[in-house]
Amino acid sequence: MSTTLAIASGLMFLAACAGAQGQENPMAVGVDDAGATRWIGDDPAAQDAFEKIGFDFLMHHFWGEAKIADIERMDRWASEGGHRYFFNHENAAAGRTPGDPAVYHRPGWFFQPSRAYVERCLQSPHFMGFCYDECEHWICNGVNVTGGGEFKPHFHDAEGETLQEAYEGNLRNIGILMDRVFTGFAERAREPGRLPIVSTENVFPTLQHLFARSGMVQMPKLLKETITPVTLAMAMGAAKQYGVQHWTSVDLWGPGGYPGHSPEELRSALLIAYWTGSEGTYIENFNYQGSLYSAEGDKAVLSPYGEVAREFIREYLPANPRRLRFEDFAPEIIIVRFPDSDWGQENPGPWIRRNLYGASSLEPDADTRYWIKIWHVISHGTIPPMALNYNTHLGIPYRVLFPANNVAVYDHLAADPALYTSARLVFLVGKQVSPECLATLRALSENGLTVVSTSRLGPPEFAGTGDAGVTVHQTGTGRWIVTDDVTLPAVREILQPYLGKPDELRYAFGQTQVVFTAPDDPTRVQVSVREAKD
Repeated sequence: MSTTLAIASGLMFLAACAGAQGQENPMAVGVDDAGATRWIGDDPAAQDAFEKIGFDFLMHHFWGEAKIADIERMDRWASEGGHRYFFNHENAAAGRTPGDPAVYHRPGWFFQPSRAYVERCLQSPHFMGFCYDECEHWICNGVNVTGGGEFKPHFHDAEGETLQEAYEGNLRNIGILMDRVFTGFAERAREPGRLPIVSTENVFPTLQHLFARSGMVQMPKLLKETITPVTLAMAMGAAKQYGVQHWTSVDLWGPGGYPGHSPEELRSALLIAYWTGSEGTYIENFNYQGSLYSAEGDKAVLSPYGEVAREFIREYLPANPRRLRFEDFAPEIIIVRFPDSDWGQENPGPWIRRNLYGASSLEPDADTRYWIKIWHVISHGTIPPMALNYNTHLGIPYRVLFPANNVAVYDHLAADPALYTSARLVFLVGKQVSPECLATLRALSENGLTVVSTSRLGPPEFAGTGDAGVTVHQTGTGRWIVTDDVTLPAVREILQPYLGKPDELRYAFGQTQVVFTAPDDPTRVQVSVREAKD
């Protein structure tokens, strides 16, 4: 075992024994074969690497059309080793099939497998589900972002529509797809541990609530160009609000290309996935540019990345059983906002469009961008106020860890008071909020909750920000704060007691606190688990 893993294992074993109760809750770990030149069943070296590392499942990228023969051969491979698999359509022609306008409203191009194909998948005990690759990326930037070519819309063509119409059009078409093609998958997604599911892999911190509302499971990318607490707040908030499973992925692509992250950063991301309650995670990629192994004849020689994965799966996980469960996630800072698809995108070009929902008629504005300022403040100023992903130039080096104090993001429909049981501070921002959600927050503010809203979204009786740019209204035992600039010194002073420590990324699951730090090396995350204070 490596020194770094040994140190983390020892710390975590003591903390887990002292602080976690209940049954063990293991995490499945898989690998993504995007970029592979050979199918794993025909590649002895790949099979050897898979076994040496100890992966549980393969995120398999199929090519061409969705064929029953692909399922048959995946089953043969999986049955021999007791493995499982997802199907991912990223590079497949089948992933870009035009929707039928008689069935879908203004459809784009998306994966629509036949009934026979889905039924055959369901017959397999090894099949875990389908994955819509980089789903929000395809919606905002077109279905050809990974293969090149002209812009084509994904689930719904939002050109010329309002933001509300773009949201509703995507929601409607995804809902039809789930009902007609993936019957029963959404119901399984809402039960922990049940498979198979339909999942979406996420590059950017946006639209996760749209997918979760439709019964899709989010698999947000850690590493890549990700700002960790933002991506997790989106995915974990969406999963909590809509009651779906929480998964993650760990992507070695980065701001500088591939591999864009160090083996130490890979280890850190796996720790974060595990201790934030992911039911499963997978590493991208298996052997693209020799990332996890190189082949010597029919045998695999693990790279430093492969060794990190092997040590994590075969040594760290058995030594550090996890008892916390995502269903007990108890956020204390919550951002409520409409899913407008804005994360701060600014780079023009073939990969990233500045507009919203892929429509040239929809542009970001001060309302859609406002939550970026919130993240700047609640991260103690460490997240630059320009964007929430490194695909927009942030002017700082990549770092795995940013401080944040148990944050989740809900959408504009989050009206159930139970969603706020653990909340101490709520930000209400963006384009709109439902009357029911606003009423819930107003009532909770009477009972101790602090709510910070923009002037356009707050209750009518709290209109205006005053000459100082902020007004504070006592509401029973709580407060309602109105400001259109959360970065004002007076507002920061009010918020400071809620923000936690400036060197910690913290989460709470029931009575268990999970705290990530990087005291010695920004790439080397350490984790502690302890009982929450009363």
